[in-house]
Amino acid sequence: MALLRQTLAILLCFVISLSRQSPIQAAPQDGEVRRARAAGSDLRGLLPRARKPVPSLSDLGCDVTATGNGDWMEVAHGDNFVMQARVDDDTETLYRKYADHTDLKNRRVKAREVTVAFWKDYSKYAVKHLRHIVYTDMANKDTLRATAYVKKTWDPDCSGGWCRVSWSNKEAFAYLISKSPHAAGSNAIPNEFEEFSKHYVSSFDWSDSDDDMDEDWFRANFLVYE
Repeated sequence: MALLRQTLAILLCFVISLSRQSPIQAAPQDGEVRRARAAGSDLRGLLPRARKPVPSLSDLGCDVTATGNGDWMEVAHGDNFVMQARVDDDTETLYRKYADHTDLKNRRVKAREVTVAFWKDYSKYAVKHLRHIVYTDMANKDTLRATAYVKKTWDPDCSGGWCRVSWSNKEAFAYLISKSPHAAGSNAIPNEFEEFSKHYVSSFDWSDSDDDMDEDWFRANFLVYE
């Protein structure tokens, strides 16, 4: 009898212990995990800021003048920023010759927002139809060093005088974004502007010629999520 009472007492203590524990929960699904992480990031201010509409050049306070060189136009923002650009609607391409800040620390406009604003103002198509940005007369040392390093390290697809790194080559692609201001700026566009919310950079191309007379160029290619 004493043994029975002792056994019942142990069982009672076990039941009471279980009642104080949190109920068993099912393991979260993958989508729930992503939402939870997103919510946590939002609380810490780590999520990207809300996208904004692509501005016009006048919204940015830019002045535009013809260069006298075909379709190339010069865009200036006071005495702090100047760039030359043109659009080719047939290939859905914006060409940018240069974009220079005289005082980068006190810049009042970003090169990429002026770039997409130029497409908005000068293309006959809606903003969302932009598919390529070609940076011509490439002289930026950071971008030139980055492309040279990628070619040496990852052996990208190079033929016909140019090379390509697609997003599937994750290491090389990420390296370009981290080291080349042209790759980084292009990659930031889909996260910054509403009209590009379904775009992503699918690949980066650059010139690969041994002829010193050939101009260097760098291209960002966009695709749209289905």
